[in-house]
Amino acid sequence: MSESSKDYISRVDEMGNLHISEAVLAGIAAAAARETEGVSALAGGRAENTSGLVIGKKVARSVEIRVSEDKVSIAVAILVKYGYVIPDVGRAVQEAVANAVENTTGLKVDCVNVHVVGVAFQ
Repeated sequence: MSESSKDYISRVDEMGNLHISEAVLAGIAAAAARETEGVSALAGGRAENTSGLVIGKKVARSVEIRVSEDKVSIAVAILVKYGYVIPDVGRAVQEAVANAVENTTGLKVDCVNVHVVGVAFQ
């Protein structure tokens, strides 16, 4: 694991090096988004329902992580449940994802972009 690896975020402190995988950040963001009221599911490139545990390639299609210096930018694609106000759900997802990533990793979240790709009718 080198510090220049694009698959990891590296932090150096007095105790040594800490490498956090972008996949870990994507997993944290995905979990926070899915737990937000009004979110039916994460949406991949084909707006598919990803009910159940979301790992691996499904997260990669639903959550995008970009790192610049010490800040993290996150993009999340979701399906909103019918009957919920889309801007309200989007703001709630932004807050939930930013709080989860910052509290879990200690990294600063620069922005959370939410892409609503569909409405889920029950």
